[in-house]
Amino acid sequence: MKIKPVTDVEKQLSLEIQTLNTRLKEAEETLYAIRTGEVDAIVVQGSGGEVIYSLTSSETPYRILVEVMN
Repeated sequence: MKIKPVTDVEKQLSLEIQTLNTRLKEAEETLYAIRTGEVDAIVVQGSGGEVIYSLTSSETPYRILVEVMN
């Protein structure tokens, strides 16, 4: 059985998969921290700069929104 060399496209796809897996793990850890109350605010980077969203009890809709983002 002859082993086929890995192409540049396959290498690029593998790197992209690794990057996406890392980002997914970070997102899951963040959501877990929010759900368990370890985090009370999140910072979102957008085109207009950073926006801080407080997840305190007075802003329950934000907490619910983030918690249902599964």
